[in-house]
Amino acid sequence: MTCYLSVDWGGTSFRAAVIRPGKKVEFCRKSAANIRTASFHQLELLAQSLFEDNLHGINDRIVWLIGAAGGADLLAARRVKEVFLELSPTNSVCEIFTDFVCNHASALGGKDGIISVNGTGSLLYADIGDTRIRKGGWGYLLDRSPSGSRFGLLVLRSVLEYLEGDKSREKIYNSYLQQGFKGDKAEILDSLYQAENHQNYLGRFAEVLTCAYNNGDQLAESLVKESFSFLGNDLAKLTDGFSEEIPLNITGCGGLWQNWHGFSDLFAQMLNEQRRRFILTRPVYKPVFGPLIHWGKNNSEGADIFAELPEEDKEHD
Repeated sequence: MTCYLSVDWGGTSFRAAVIRPGKKVEFCRKSAANIRTASFHQLELLAQSLFEDNLHGINDRIVWLIGAAGGADLLAARRVKEVFLELSPTNSVCEIFTDFVCNHASALGGKDGIISVNGTGSLLYADIGDTRIRKGGWGYLLDRSPSGSRFGLLVLRSVLEYLEGDKSREKIYNSYLQQGFKGDKAEILDSLYQAENHQNYLGRFAEVLTCAYNNGDQLAESLVKESFSFLGNDLAKLTDGFSEEIPLNITGCGGLWQNWHGFSDLFAQMLNEQRRRFILTRPVYKPVFGPLIHWGKNNSEGADIFAELPEEDKEHD
């Protein structure tokens, strides 16, 4: 009997749905680095942990379906395949896709539309008819749309400016202290530049900005809204080639959507300012099913397996 693993692999975590036909779906989550930065040893430890905790006793074929941040890196993908297939039965297969393609598949249920990913990083991706367009997703140094790393960067910059005498940053600084962080310039800079993953490190401070925004700080409001203006501009450019007479489905996923209630309100406000009509929808399925849905669009085996899953297992949290 074939065992299927549909995996949502981000920069810090590995989430998998373990699917054995006729049995209840099992979900697991483990810490994991981005596939581009993970060492061979780290990948081996992750694979061994999966087989010990979640795949013990499976001797039949395993189909690995992985949506990964960095999935377009062919060298990194090949390294992952080697490690996972080394421990798998001989007739197993491993397919690796980019994470945003899989996020699109799960959030829109495999249908046409646009997804806005706003987690540690950010990007826009449209898959409509025969057209596929990606906007952004360049990382914390270049992206200006709302993301955890972008907000964290704005926080640290504001904190340092306050420590150097700019009192207009006081409320963000106070929010920073209330979150348990220390206002020591040397420590801030040392910790930032010594961090192994700068994008994830900056994401730790995102809540400082959203809390200041929620408390009515005008500076925090201007910083957040400026970020949304960049997102709006990117969205307008992304949709420029589509007919304005046809409304476009759009949805979102990522930590800012899940953890900050105000994000969806600001996003809806941004859509109202666009020249065209959008239909803002809630994500259809859990992100972990994205690789299976994406694979199933071109593979009847995947489509059949997903169709057999109980609805309560498919539903988005």
